[in-house]
Amino acid sequence: MRAESDSNGGVEFHAAQNGKAASDKAFALIEQCPELRAGTRTVDATGATIQLDQLSVAGRDGMSPYLLSAHIMPGQVAVLTGANGAGKSTAIQALAGLVTPTGGRVRVDGVNVADLDRAAWWRQLSWLAQRPVLVPGTVAENLALFGPLADLESVCRAAGFDEVLADLPDGLDTVLGRGGTRLSLGQRQRLGLARALGSKAPVLLLDEPTAHLDEVTEATVLRAISERARAGATVVVVAHRDSVLAIADEVIRVEADRHATV
Repeated sequence: MRAESDSNGGVEFHAAQNGKAASDKAFALIEQCPELRAGTRTVDATGATIQLDQLSVAGRDGMSPYLLSAHIMPGQVAVLTGANGAGKSTAIQALAGLVTPTGGRVRVDGVNVADLDRAAWWRQLSWLAQRPVLVPGTVAENLALFGPLADLESVCRAAGFDEVLADLPDGLDTVLGRGGTRLSLGQRQRLGLARALGSKAPVLLLDEPTAHLDEVTEATVLRAISERARAGATVVVVAHRDSVLAIADEVIRVEADRHATV
């Protein structure tokens, strides 16, 4: 699975001896989630249009998002924006098949995500959560948690993680987590960005990818995101910042219905 999850996604990554074990554990936990029904269909996301069709998801205070419709095209950057609590992160989770819509649907190349074989679909996603997932292990294992990266040196530089690596005691072999080195939130963000940008997945889901970055690093990251889209990837970004909105090929406004009965 390439998709990363934060606490809102309902998936918790536990300690593992290496990245593959952690990924297998994540799959096992997701499969136990009762709200997700099993699908059997498969689809090739490369070059496919993703359609949000009147998507609504029940939240604690109403529907968020509410009646969200959009066509997300390959080779473009689509930015989901809106007020806090509008359901931007939830919309990405619905796209990934991690939450079940109350109304409407998400379709990939015309196929409802709810009908897809989840493991096959997740292998085509690269997900950067607001708090990127780390597991006990080396930096190298965390970078390759969901699969080998296309060009490790280039993506670390694009994410500004090369500067972090230079300060770590053992570079890529530095052990993270319990008993090892701890990274700050900004350093975690850069590691997660390198992992997401270096993924070969055709669909990138990036939740506030530049939230903890300085202006210079943000500009470098935004160029890398645009380049992934120009190379053919489908890129969906959650963002508030004008700097991120500026690279969007499509800006999708997300709204909630606070008056809905849940």
